[in-house]
Amino acid sequence: MSYPFLSISRLDRQLANGETEHLDFEPGANLLVGPPNTGKTKWFQTLDFVLGDDGQNPFEGAEETGLDKKYDAAGANIVIGEESFRIDRRWRKAGAKGKVLVDEQEMAARDFQHWLMKKLGIPVLHYPKGNPMSGQTWPELSFRSLLRHIHRQQRFWGDLADKQYEGEQHACLLQFLGLAEILFNDDYAELVRLKMDSQRLRARRDQYGQTLEELTREVLSEPGLSVSVNAQSIRSAQERVQADIEALQQKRVALLSDAQSSAVDKSEQSRVSTLGKRRADLVVRIDALQVELREATDRLEGLRHDRIDLGSELERITRASDAGEVLSDLRITHCPACDQPVVQQDSASGDCFLCHQDLPPSDDSDQLGSVRIEFEQDRLTAELKEVGDLISILEREVKWLTNNLARAPEELGKVENELRPAREAVAALVQDEVSAIDRALGEASERQAQLSRVTRALAIENKMQDEIQQLEEQIEPIEERLAEA
Repeated sequence: MSYPFLSISRLDRQLANGETEHLDFEPGANLLVGPPNTGKTKWFQTLDFVLGDDGQNPFEGAEETGLDKKYDAAGANIVIGEESFRIDRRWRKAGAKGKVLVDEQEMAARDFQHWLMKKLGIPVLHYPKGNPMSGQTWPELSFRSLLRHIHRQQRFWGDLADKQYEGEQHACLLQFLGLAEILFNDDYAELVRLKMDSQRLRARRDQYGQTLEELTREVLSEPGLSVSVNAQSIRSAQERVQADIEALQQKRVALLSDAQSSAVDKSEQSRVSTLGKRRADLVVRIDALQVELREATDRLEGLRHDRIDLGSELERITRASDAGEVLSDLRITHCPACDQPVVQQDSASGDCFLCHQDLPPSDDSDQLGSVRIEFEQDRLTAELKEVGDLISILEREVKWLTNNLARAPEELGKVENELRPAREAVAALVQDEVSAIDRALGEASERQAQLSRVTRALAIENKMQDEIQQLEEQIEPIEERLAEA
């Protein structure tokens, strides 16, 4: 496959006074000869700037004083294959600083690089700087990087290219040999990215697992968690804690039952049991009444807002109906074209009094509009009545719930007073034992909650492992394609 050839036919610079300096080149090799300090290097710097330097003035920082103000623009006529183009840089023109003009079409320096490489058939690719697994982003191999190898100044002939990193030199040489597109392809870049993600995720998982295990050992005193934190060890610990909780609860019930049998007369035990059940029922009922009252109050507030909205909408419909009746009788008093008063003239029946044209046959559109408005009024009135009825029902329900909720604590207080002697008698016998059991139950419940939190934390580690597995599945086919390449 043959690629187009790039050559420079003319290079010129425009001075601030409007005059132009130029160099014309012949096909083939051209030699620029002259005494020292006569501007040969500046011509090559000008060419380098025209071919896509992203700066704004090629002569800024020049050793010669005032050189940066001496020139206003520069340009070159280039030939790519059979096509000719005019390239201009105008660093003093507002809005054109840093822009490249190709046949008067402005483009950014980066876009010009892409345009030039496309014309030359050079693929735009990215290459790694140094170690591909270093985590650095892959820069783009631009035409200016290649230009450093094509066009060099004499004092830099001791190296391949001036101020160019070894990785960039390597990429340029591979591009010249036609191998860069094969080596630095999208699969290679994707493989590096996936491997970096996998390594970071593995390190994060390992660190997470180590931290989780250290924290779990310190917080929990479960023998099953002394070796490692995993689903099996946590499940075993949860089963042991649950068994301890059930045993403590049974011990507490048995202790209170024995104490009740000893402290309360047999004749009173049936009554105490009935009062205890009554107390539990009252506690549950109070909670249920509170929930029902809260829900009924919310529904009542919502219906009241709906009633306000429906009333406002009905009022707007009524106003629209009244306005239609008032405005329907208005007549045209002034001409809409010249704004002169309209004089009523005799006209044939069925003609417009203003334009004297035949009126269209009458239809029922006005009547349909009135019917539509009347229908909307009836609908809104019915909805308002329905909402009002619902509000009345909910207000009665809220009142009933409020009264019952007020009476329930009083009844609960009476039951508590009747139970107090029996409780005091039982507490005198087993207060210390019950307190110890309650403390043990609290500790066991806290360990159970901690184990649940550890289970959720372990699920995060398992999720990271699944993500690593997915990355490995994506890496395998890419490695196979690269091995074939």
